[in-house]
Amino acid sequence: MASILKESQLNSKGVIVFTHKERVLFENKYLMRILKREVLQLKSMYFFAMHWGHYHKNIETIDLIDFHFAGQGTVAFKKPEENYHIPLCSRNFSSSVFRKKNLSKVYDIINISRPLRLKKIDEFFLVIKKMINKGFLPKVLIICPLPDNFYQDENNYVEIYSDYIKLFSIKERESISLLLLSPDGSPFQLSENEISDFMNLSKVFTLFSDKEGESRVVSEALLCGLTVVVKRNIIGGAKDYLNDDNSRLFSTLDEAADIFIDLISNYNKFQFSTINLEQELSEEYTKDILKNKLKVFFSEKNEEFEGEFLLENLSKKLPSHLNLLSKSIANGIHDDIVTFQGFYRFLIKFTNSPKKNLLYIMVFILELMYKIMFIFRSRVKKVLIFFGFYNLKKSN
Repeated sequence: MASILKESQLNSKGVIVFTHKERVLFENKYLMRILKREVLQLKSMYFFAMHWGHYHKNIETIDLIDFHFAGQGTVAFKKPEENYHIPLCSRNFSSSVFRKKNLSKVYDIINISRPLRLKKIDEFFLVIKKMINKGFLPKVLIICPLPDNFYQDENNYVEIYSDYIKLFSIKERESISLLLLSPDGSPFQLSENEISDFMNLSKVFTLFSDKEGESRVVSEALLCGLTVVVKRNIIGGAKDYLNDDNSRLFSTLDEAADIFIDLISNYNKFQFSTINLEQELSEEYTKDILKNKLKVFFSEKNEEFEGEFLLENLSKKLPSHLNLLSKSIANGIHDDIVTFQGFYRFLIKFTNSPKKNLLYIMVFILELMYKIMFIFRSRVKKVLIFFGFYNLKKSN
């Protein structure tokens, strides 16, 4: 979503933040050629920023983007000197509800993950079983918010419940809670207060992914005082704020099982202060840090600063999770503008184009051409797979 962090003033530019999912719009030379006048008109009024929520490396310079919001471990630019990087992202503005609440612990381990195969929840199941085989039955809470297309998308871990039933006995399942949240209300079936409460009822937080983006959930767990357990070689930003005091890293599933048993058995030994983390990850403190960094940016660009920053709810605003745009602009579950027509409609909100109808027709035809090409490539791929040529082609 194009979120506005500062409105444009007569003598001072505003700030609009796009997300990494909208990168393809700016990199499409045909779309930019059609909408050049409108894009440049908007850019004359606003600085363009881009927020990176997922891990990316070797990012080429995007000419129209003035600066980037991204965690230290989340992005790597091919030419860092050409990209103004503010090392803050949505995880640095965690809601103040994420804090230690001194609740009595109910769960030993909590895992909050989308039910995607890449989250490796099946590996977590195996580690729990290894703990049980060592004579240690942990109290575990696994929370998975299901998307609307859970059973239709092959990237989802659709066997999660059947694997849970197969792997654990009825008695074991009394200690291992798997909460598969209804798609109703997706992707935020639980409120931040509810998530904070579940975390504060737990001793240890874990993820089993091989790769994460900014990993906001890790920051939320740290603020709640939970020791975090992740893979030693995890790629992305999940380890950016982890250290020997607040986390443990593992390389094998056997090592993970031993780490969990040690952390749970010696829970009081592994407590840590969250004061320094709050300075870097809680919105109570980081809004002022962002204001200062943006003022420095304005100064370096020799731009007058006038007006106020709009910094409420940045943990959801920056990654476009607020659902404020009309469905004609952003038609998904988030406010990411992922269609050419949606981008056109967004621009028209801010600009006065004398050729609106012609522009729309041109954008419509361009998007239609891309859809036709996508369908054609998908069908060619299926044919290649059917005849056994696809894997051979990839290997060559």
